[in-house]
Amino acid sequence: MKKYTGEANQPDGAIRKGWTQLSTKGATYLGMLSWGDKLLADDTREFVGSLADQWVDEEESAGGGVSVALNTTAIPTKAFHLAHEHFTTHKHPGALQGLVVAIDNLEGFAHEVREYVWTAL
Repeated sequence: MKKYTGEANQPDGAIRKGWTQLSTKGATYLGMLSWGDKLLADDTREFVGSLADQWVDEEESAGGGVSVALNTTAIPTKAFHLAHEHFTTHKHPGALQGLVVAIDNLEGFAHEVREYVWTAL
């Protein structure tokens, strides 16, 4: 999830950065999931173990998505219509998804989440 804290309703840069990051590091992120496979049930371990291969092979079972969190005052009229220009693999229908999450006070919410995370650590 990317965050957009700008005043205007133009989170294009944050969305583009999300697609670029997913395009260049997607397989790496999926590979990071494999470290915990010893703690999973056999069928779940098999599924998680296949994710990186599905991604690299651009199988129809694999896709990607970007979400952006922003203040309710910055909701765009268009957000993910250019995803295919920034993420050029995984072209099958439904492969690319986008989600805008509008939060009344994004900065306050971020600080609250940080407090919970640090408390848990």
